[in-house]
Amino acid sequence: MTSIASLAKAARLTRRRDVEERLWDRMRAWLVQQERAPGIHASDLLMPRRGYWRMVAPVPLSDREVGLFLVGRVLHAFLLEQGALASDEGQLREEQLGLYYSPDRLSKDGRWVVEVKTHRGLREPTHSGEVETYVRQLLIYLACTRRQAGMLWVLYVNLRDDQGRTCPQVRCYELRLSERGVERAREALARDLASLRDAIRQGDPSALPLCPEWICSERLCPWWHRCQPEGRYPTVEGAVRAPRRGGDPPDPPVSTEGPLGGTPAGAAGVP
Repeated sequence: MTSIASLAKAARLTRRRDVEERLWDRMRAWLVQQERAPGIHASDLLMPRRGYWRMVAPVPLSDREVGLFLVGRVLHAFLLEQGALASDEGQLREEQLGLYYSPDRLSKDGRWVVEVKTHRGLREPTHSGEVETYVRQLLIYLACTRRQAGMLWVLYVNLRDDQGRTCPQVRCYELRLSERGVERAREALARDLASLRDAIRQGDPSALPLCPEWICSERLCPWWHRCQPEGRYPTVEGAVRAPRRGGDPPDPPVSTEGPLGGTPAGAAGVP
């Protein structure tokens, strides 16, 4: 007697690349539907060298980027629909600095900045340096808003549980600054902006810090051959170009040292 199981085993699937392309085009259009205002955005300062190239030689999102960004946008849309995010703040501008930024939420009481992220890592970070890009972005938002309390909501899509199984899990981390810490962040932000603007004006990104090694490669960077990152890009002879100036980028201006964790979101009150 025929069963669904036997029919399924005998079924023949035909891949429809034309349908995939249409879906991918729709996803790409959804991601870019909110056009960015011309100028420097907070995300450009997370990796200033990449921000430089985005400004002087913009390229469309790759299929890989569409897939990666889609997960975060879907999570953001869900939290917004469920009321966990009171609103999507959209694109804001810090007039004194001349910087655009897009926080996920600013609490109405004037205290909190909330940023939502997704992460594909298999284990929870033990130190803020392991999610440094997230911390930098939150610091930029705190500097722009002059707020002292920030929250990271991170969906780890492949986090291992205590039995070694992978499953999506949420972690919430708190970051607090003193008034002086906020001012130091604003001072550092102004310097970083000036450096990026100088590089754009001069048409030379060599004074900007290199991007993290995990993204600085021919495979992941569309500007690899134009940027030719010092110390990483092979010359015609097969050697690697030596750094032209400077060294490693300076430490973050505001200390975020120590293990991640802070005050649990429930204990502090979800902002």
